[in-house]
Amino acid sequence: MEIKYTKLFSKAIEGALSMAKSMAHEYVTPEHILFALCNFEQFAEAITIVGGSIDELKTKLNKYLQKLDKKSNQEEMPDMSYQFQMVIDRKST
Repeated sequence: MEIKYTKLFSKAIEGALSMAKSMAHEYVTPEHILFALCNFEQFAEAITIVGGSIDELKTKLNKYLQKLDKKSNQEEMPDMSYQFQMVIDRKST
């Protein structure tokens, strides 16, 4: 079965992987996806509409992401966490 993702979702996944690699994280997590989504206007507008602050969300996510385990070899791609894989699997159904 071929899985087709929306352009937004695909870009969010690419952004999450890129961010996790640039931060030398051991795993890419759903929080990486959430942070990547913060850079999309549609997502930022939705957060604002429901009374949230995109800047506050990004600040809190960044603090969380700074605490994640680092890879010893920073050139390697991070592994997918179980939770990240669940997001991918859920999106395909």
